[in-house]
Amino acid sequence: MKYQETIKQYKQYTKDYIKRCETLLKAFGDVPEPTDKERKKVFDHLISTNQINTEMVQEEINLLCTIEYASNKHQELEREKLNV
Repeated sequence: MKYQETIKQYKQYTKDYIKRCETLLKAFGDVPEPTDKERKKVFDHLISTNQINTEMVQEEINLLCTIEYASNKHQELEREKLNV
């Protein structure tokens, strides 16, 4: 196995993943910051659906929770606009 190639591929994957996350969160710019209650609700949901686990690093958990919250809140705000 070529370790340097494996590391290079991982660096590229990480770089691309970060870009995708930044783009996604930028698209949800109209979403307000979550309350502590909303943060807990999102975290509990992701734990119960096995999308995160306690072995993950805290930064990764935070990112996944942020993306989940932002996408759901954005959809909620869009539905509210349609119902007005």
